[in-house]
Amino acid sequence: MVFLLGKLLAVPRKNGLAIKVFDVGQGDAILLRLPGGAKVLIDGGPDYEVDRYIDKEFWLNGCHLDLLVLTHPHEDHLKGLNRLLERCRVDKVLQRTVTYDSRGYKSWSAHLESVDGIEVKIGDVINLGRVKLVVVWPPREQEFSENINNSSVSLLLDYGDFEALFLGDLEKEASSMLDKELLSKYIDGRLELYKTPHHGSTDSFNPELIAYLKPKLCAVSVGENKYGHPSDEVLGFMSGQGCKVKRTDESGTIELFIN
Repeated sequence: MVFLLGKLLAVPRKNGLAIKVFDVGQGDAILLRLPGGAKVLIDGGPDYEVDRYIDKEFWLNGCHLDLLVLTHPHEDHLKGLNRLLERCRVDKVLQRTVTYDSRGYKSWSAHLESVDGIEVKIGDVINLGRVKLVVVWPPREQEFSENINNSSVSLLLDYGDFEALFLGDLEKEASSMLDKELLSKYIDGRLELYKTPHHGSTDSFNPELIAYLKPKLCAVSVGENKYGHPSDEVLGFMSGQGCKVKRTDESGTIELFIN
């Protein structure tokens, strides 16, 4: 396995896996380029910046995404997806429908009338060739109207002996209920990539989970904000656990290539 961070140190093979945590400011947008070339986008950021990144992935400004994932309907995860649904060919959308009143989410729901949607729950497995996306949250029957962050569709990516965990904005209240048996079924040893939930905020800080996963790389998608994200406490704890911390506001887009 070749595990490259930051600047490209070698040319990755076309049949490998690429993960790009795009620098979209205060929001999330993560591209998975799978062995064989299929593309999965998890969230779309707070504006149309993701549009520029996606253009670079295709010849002649064409756009075909095999799967779009909306973790939850807050605008900093949703707005860029609405833009892409307007101009890209999208095969399937993965989400968990929730009750949420916003203009952006109404637009999203309207777009889904013409796209094949997949409603997910804990334990679902999306097989994408040599890559599996395992749904580790949310539960089958649960309402999240009081805190929409805790509706976040959370995915464990499994590719051979490489695993990555994407938790959206899941807060500690919910992440403390993740099924460790399900996680350990797929994770081989230490977790390779932990996409730090909710931009490194304290409300999503779960030290017990981080200590259990022992991640090698902790990616923080964050931009200029008024909330104090990421928290120094969170950053310090992850570093103290032996996790290399990379932030999009300091390093730009975080790229991983796994052959």
